[in-house]
Amino acid sequence: MKSEPLDRLSHPIRVSYMLGAKHRRFGLAEESELNRNGQRLLIKTKFKGTDHHQYIWALQCERAECGHVYGSNGSDFHLRRCPKCDGGAPGI
Repeated sequence: MKSEPLDRLSHPIRVSYMLGAKHRRFGLAEESELNRNGQRLLIKTKFKGTDHHQYIWALQCERAECGHVYGSNGSDFHLRRCPKCDGGAPGI
């Protein structure tokens, strides 16, 4: 039985990518997203970060008593903890 070639637009992986599943599959964050440590992504800047091919993202601690705003490499967003109240690394 001869298999049909997959249409690049109807392939399940391509469809999920086009529908926004790329953010869940590849870990890309959107502005206003909250990481697991309560840090909100405020804005993705165009300033170069300190890691290879990274840009600085502005983050804010969402704890009521804190609200600290600091910079981070985009690749670190999912790991970041607040440097002021949660013992995280200093911002850049």
